[in-house]
Amino acid sequence: MSCGLAACRCLPVGRSVHGGALAGKAIEAASTRLTSGATGSPGFHDDTDRIPQRHRVAIPAASGGAAVWILMGWNRAPRAGLVKPLMRFAPTATSQLPVRLTASTGSRRYPDPVVHRAERERRVSQAREIEVKYRVHDPAELGMALALRGLTLSAPVHQDDQAYAEEGWHHGMSKLGVAFARLRTQAGRHLFTLKRPTDNELACLEFETEVADRGQMHGAVQQMGFYPTVRIVKNRRTARLGELSLCLDEVAHAGAFLEIERVIGPGQSGEAVQAELDAFARSLGVELERTTETYDSLVRSALAGV
Repeated sequence: MSCGLAACRCLPVGRSVHGGALAGKAIEAASTRLTSGATGSPGFHDDTDRIPQRHRVAIPAASGGAAVWILMGWNRAPRAGLVKPLMRFAPTATSQLPVRLTASTGSRRYPDPVVHRAERERRVSQAREIEVKYRVHDPAELGMALALRGLTLSAPVHQDDQAYAEEGWHHGMSKLGVAFARLRTQAGRHLFTLKRPTDNELACLEFETEVADRGQMHGAVQQMGFYPTVRIVKNRRTARLGELSLCLDEVAHAGAFLEIERVIGPGQSGEAVQAELDAFARSLGVELERTTETYDSLVRSALAGV
């Protein structure tokens, strides 16, 4: 029984690097020969990994009203008889397809698999770091206010941070959805961190790991498509109150700041949590000046005399 493939309405299949209009004809001819079934069943070839990326396209199939797609591939020029079905899949949205819906053109190569950024982040059950930040006019007064809450700040720890931004991003552009990296040295340890702002600049999806060699990681980060922006040097004192992490920072060139952070899971509103953190900060009863900027922007402005 035919699986009812529709025409290749979402693909410019005639623009394949190896076949021109012939590619489109061959793929459509192969489509009519398909029978329904899962990957590896009769009519499908379970050798996707051996097909070059530039020789793969996805075409839509009608299957009981569900959104079903067929991944097609060929090893050589896509002549009739050589194009073969590789696998079926049924995503909930076209943005979740495991391959791009265009073939390669010229020397361009598209990665495989490709997953839409929002879907990729939905799948990652990574917690987000939510914070609020304030300029502190009297650190000693803040220390006493925290002591009244039973909080004692730790001894200062020196942190030497190098910030990085994605190539193509520059100061003044929105940071939302853009990945930023950081290399930090603290007490002889080197930490690599990647943040992607979600709700705003201070509500981020975050990944962090320790690395052995800062110099080698610095080179690797640049090869990954990042460039160094600002060096941030500071002394940090910390305290904890339940789920809250408090940091009193003396930042070179920028001054004293209080950060209040909380880690939340997927589905929670970063802005709602920030409102709760701000209410706590205000309850301390000391003079605080809230800022929505990150340290890289604050240091950059300070060095520029802004």
